Amino acid sequence: FGRRELARRPILELLEAAGVRIGDATQTIGARLADAAVAPRLEVAVGSALLDVHRLVRDADGRPVQWLHGLYRPD
Repeated sequence: FGRRELARRPILELLEAAGVRIGDATQTIGARLADAAVAPRLEVAVGSALLDVHRLVRDADGRPVQWLHGLYRPD
């Protein structure tokens, strides 16, 4: 999918429209500190607290269809 499609619809909707039958997902949310590589990209100080999200979405047959690892500013 391109930027245009992803700007208009969530990726899971796009996958379903393409024929993927979403089965289940696992997600963990934790915290970590911003290191020297991440801090400037998120415009925070090194050592700032970040939300650390990992998500794996599988189709109805158990095959992975989306893997996400996101680091988010708490604000």
